[in-house]
Amino acid sequence: MKRVLLILCVLYQQFSYAQQVTVQGDLKDVIDEKPIPNAQIKLYLYNIKSESSNLSLMQNPKEECLYAETRSDSNGKFFFPLQDGVLGKYLSLKIIAENYETQYYTSLTELAQIFDPLSLTLTPTRISAEQRRILEQKNWDERMNQLAAKAADLPNILAIEKDWDDAEKNINKSGKSCQFEVPELVYVKNLHDGYNGTGSSSGYTGYINFDLYVGGVVQGEIGGLTSNIETKKAQAVAARTFSLNRHLKNLPVNIGQAYKLSVSQSSKKAGTLTSKQVLLYGGKPIDAKYAARCNGDYTQNADEGTWNPRKTCKTSGTHHPYLVSVPCAGHKNCYGLGENPCCKVKVSTTGKDGYIYGHGVGLCQRGIIKFGNEKKWTHCKMLTHYYTGVCITNASECPENTDPTPTEKLDCSKAVLLEAGKPYDGLSSAESSAVTTYACNNWTETGPERVHRIIPDKKGTLRVEISNFTGDLDVYILGSCNPTDCLGEVSSSGAVYRNAQAGKTYYIVVDSDNGSGSSYTLLANIESPSAISEIPLSQTEITIYPNPATNKIHLQTPKDIQLHYISVYDLTGRLLMKEEVPSDNKIDISQLPKGVFFLHSTDSKNQNYTTKLIKQ
Repeated sequence: MKRVLLILCVLYQQFSYAQQVTVQGDLKDVIDEKPIPNAQIKLYLYNIKSESSNLSLMQNPKEECLYAETRSDSNGKFFFPLQDGVLGKYLSLKIIAENYETQYYTSLTELAQIFDPLSLTLTPTRISAEQRRILEQKNWDERMNQLAAKAADLPNILAIEKDWDDAEKNINKSGKSCQFEVPELVYVKNLHDGYNGTGSSSGYTGYINFDLYVGGVVQGEIGGLTSNIETKKAQAVAARTFSLNRHLKNLPVNIGQAYKLSVSQSSKKAGTLTSKQVLLYGGKPIDAKYAARCNGDYTQNADEGTWNPRKTCKTSGTHHPYLVSVPCAGHKNCYGLGENPCCKVKVSTTGKDGYIYGHGVGLCQRGIIKFGNEKKWTHCKMLTHYYTGVCITNASECPENTDPTPTEKLDCSKAVLLEAGKPYDGLSSAESSAVTTYACNNWTETGPERVHRIIPDKKGTLRVEISNFTGDLDVYILGSCNPTDCLGEVSSSGAVYRNAQAGKTYYIVVDSDNGSGSSYTLLANIESPSAISEIPLSQTEITIYPNPATNKIHLQTPKDIQLHYISVYDLTGRLLMKEEVPSDNKIDISQLPKGVFFLHSTDSKNQNYTTKLIKQ
């Protein structure tokens, strides 16, 4: 077969004997911009086919048929004289230089007698810390321009896209675990080098090989910021899933993403090594949001992103169980780096002030760069970290993979409506257990479930406390009728979710473990995160001394009360510590930061008490 291809190439060149076409350019080191001499440059030609609708079809260029080859001169320049028989064809270059990462260039325009000179840069394979700093700054400056255009264009993209549910009519409903049909070709409109926005008016329009396209997106999004292959593979899968959603909605896949014509070998491999890999939740492709830089400590919940950062930093959005706030890599935020637009927000998990560049939801690009370079995470771990409860199709190498199709289903049709501030006396279910695990705990439940619901009338902290029960009952707050959509923090005395939204339905599940059956009392409250006066303190005298305290406190209780454990929360409702109460009622609080906190204690009768604690 290779011999036949070689003969065809030779014949093709022999019969192309008319006027010449010139392809020329120069090669430079991306860091110091010095010319790169004696680099090997291979040129391949390929056709773009047309289908009956006159739309072009761009496959991944093949390397079997080499048309021409040359080397760069002492000034880094190269020159290809081609015959005019190549007019109307497309070119692909492969550049190989010692001590540099191999680079690929694929044109999106037909060869003509006048072909603009190419200026290409190569990245050294080994660089010092100072060179890395220079390289990151160079690439980040270019990325900043792309992100500025993307930030301005984001409202237009969201306005064009249909609701996520509209895509359901197009998707594969086979019901197979972690399987989905991913196309080989996808449609692009005015695809060009740089950010591809809604206002683009020129570039390649037609179909393109999906993996070829994804490799260009990886280079455009993070290619110049890292050469770590696992980081790039994570970006590739996120970009492919993002694009697949647009494909399923019959929209051009390139709108809203950056794309580069000149692609490093690692970016190209990221596209091919992850071929057919997309992210699913509940058997459907997720809305794979990704952003440039979160605050560094946590990403944002999907309903607390900044979606129009050029005009306002107001947070909003739609809740998705797979787009919830998760810890990030501890990188610097945009405020400390002077990036613009830099939005000041309340960080979803902590409630503290933070700064994000972009919407801050989903995969954080600065986060995966740091996780890849410093923690040596695989792309599987990065993706399942940033996208909660997803699975990755066609990824047998991923031990983190889970089946996103809920096999355990709650019956929420008879959920009891709770009123904030009013106790509800209930009885645990006697039916068989439907759920064994929830996404916000690390233990197994064996008993049946009783489901309640509440609709907050204001935004704030949803706190649910359970009391007056025997046996082993646990309480969970869910964002939907799905155990994988578990929110906030769980303790045996209740559950807390800090980011409850007004008007949204939350499901509260009382799960009876180990066959426990008991009556119980539920009390749900919606608390303003910053208002101490709205936090209900216990009337029963549980005295803390000293208070304020520095290292240790002593809990003084009435004689008929025996405390079992305490939980300490900050003013946003975030759990900071939890431990059993020793016989002497002395608690070490030296690990707490300075500030005002709430100490929740539970006694032997499962009664709960809340007391204010001040740490100096």
